[in-house]
Amino acid sequence: MKRFLFSVILLSGWMLSATQMGTYDPESKCWTVKGKSFSCTFFHGCMYPVWFRNPAGAEFPFFIFVDQMEGEGKVYKIQEERWAEFNIKENSETRFVMECTGNFCTGLPPYNTPCKDVSAVYRYTIENNSPVLLVEIHLIKKKAIPYNVKLMQLRWRFMPFKTFLSGSDSFELGKLLQKPGSVSRRRGMLLSPVMNLAMDSDTVILRRETSENGFFYLCSSEGVQKWNADSRELNWSCKIRFLPAGGNAK
Repeated sequence: MKRFLFSVILLSGWMLSATQMGTYDPESKCWTVKGKSFSCTFFHGCMYPVWFRNPAGAEFPFFIFVDQMEGEGKVYKIQEERWAEFNIKENSETRFVMECTGNFCTGLPPYNTPCKDVSAVYRYTIENNSPVLLVEIHLIKKKAIPYNVKLMQLRWRFMPFKTFLSGSDSFELGKLLQKPGSVSRRRGMLLSPVMNLAMDSDTVILRRETSENGFFYLCSSEGVQKWNADSRELNWSCKIRFLPAGGNAK
């Protein structure tokens, strides 16, 4: 009997410790995902995660994904999708995999028209012991229409960073404040007191625009592509790393 009770206690302790990375809030319909390097939230109806935080709970400067498609004289944006469908592929103590399915939309009144010709699936994978957010993008179109796409574009309001570090080479982002525009740099990371952000792209574009009090962009140059009319599917992936504050980019 004692052995049986001891086994039950061990099993109960194991079940309590085997917590899932993702937690669902039925009131907000949001998913919060926590790993050892960072946490984030999937907001109901949105195609991308937001509110990234470090392990201590401090919030990284808020940003959104501003991927877009341009075709037949119209521009469609992923951030304008409000009704994305969530499909949890895995939610364990070691890994969380979410697929967000929706459309690029115009964001223009009165109807915020979606590009119904193209179905977009953004798959996000977060490993508990990894600082990586893996983003896998799968686009499928119905008609033979060419599009220009810009994938993996991150945007911040104002300028929340001072330095972009690439190896031993640092670029002071204040230069973009003096003269808005864009510069290309080898892979590196944005330095922040909360945690650093690095994009796994051989070349990234740092850009600042002055509209609406100013926006700062970090973009993958490889995400800028021409999607030919005779190609019905487009697959592309990129990794974002959240690293402890300080250190050198690799």
